[in-house]
Amino acid sequence: MKRVIGKSLVVLWLAAAAGCGMAGMGEKFEPIEVGLVDVIPSGLTLFEQNFRVVLRLKNLNAFPVKSTGLRFTLTLNGVRFLTAVSGNAAELPRLGDAVVEASATTSTFGILKQAIAARPAPPSDYIINPNRPFSYIVKGTVFQDDIFRPRLPFENRGQIDLPKLIGAAKGPPAGR
Repeated sequence: MKRVIGKSLVVLWLAAAAGCGMAGMGEKFEPIEVGLVDVIPSGLTLFEQNFRVVLRLKNLNAFPVKSTGLRFTLTLNGVRFLTAVSGNAAELPRLGDAVVEASATTSTFGILKQAIAARPAPPSDYIINPNRPFSYIVKGTVFQDDIFRPRLPFENRGQIDLPKLIGAAKGPPAGR
């Protein structure tokens, strides 16, 4: 009799624990959106460059997401530029966002690859050409303490159009 009661209590406890863990499972999970906010140089040596990368994580879900950290790569114009990690916890409120900083490192060889990719060539072949936009990709994973979704992959692509930004900062041409 004691065994039956003991087994019943274990089954009830497991069911209750599973129910608590699956509280947000009935709803469709929307991926976390990640936006690049800033890349700030924080150290320079002969073989390595360090940066602080600031990201904005947006939670489009009707329940909070507790991030325990993240990792990602930043690619500029198709060439991997840096890898970043953050072990900082962040709570993304339901239908809200949070700003997260990550430590990033690139080697001198990574910088050289960017420079080689931007080497002089016919204008249409320039990787970084001041007369046309350049592209970036932030791709990685947000980690969380959720047994059902421990890793949340993300990818964000964008373009920065320097000629338009510079033109907008200067204002309209004189005489017009």
